Amino acid sequence: MSETKPEMMIEGEIVKSTKQVDRDGREYRLVVSAVIIPRPKDSPDLQKDWTDEAEIEDACHEFMIHLQKSEFEADKEKGESGLSYRHQRMISSDDARIVENWRLRKDEEWNGKMYPNGTWMVAARVYKESLFKEIDEGLLRGCSVEGSAFYKLET
Repeated sequence: MSETKPEMMIEGEIVKSTKQVDRDGREYRLVVSAVIIPRPKDSPDLQKDWTDEAEIEDACHEFMIHLQKSEFEADKEKGESGLSYRHQRMISSDDARIVENWRLRKDEEWNGKMYPNGTWMVAARVYKESLFKEIDEGLLRGCSVEGSAFYKLET
């Protein structure tokens, strides 16, 4: 009997979505997504980008440093969560909040796919029902860092 191998992982893909209820009785979805996956230069992603574990660690840490600052300031002034919807507008902190941010310390299987050591994972509580529906229907399928990169031409 042959062992079935897990499918290929996809950057940004939601790997877990579970219905839960907070202490105040408010229903939410805990949504877990693989944000960035370490890739060697000879195995880039669909946009032909690659990232090593050290860059992912730095991005993960910088994200939390800036998110904590923007959460404090934005919440007071605008009520924003630090999350954007389809890279177009900020999501209210009443609708969704990032609650966890970590890197895998070993290769792990999530939802039938293997994610390598160093993969950056994010978990969010999603409270807004219209966002639940989009997740259930596959219209919202994951998280993105919404970042940019600078390329250095090697000669």
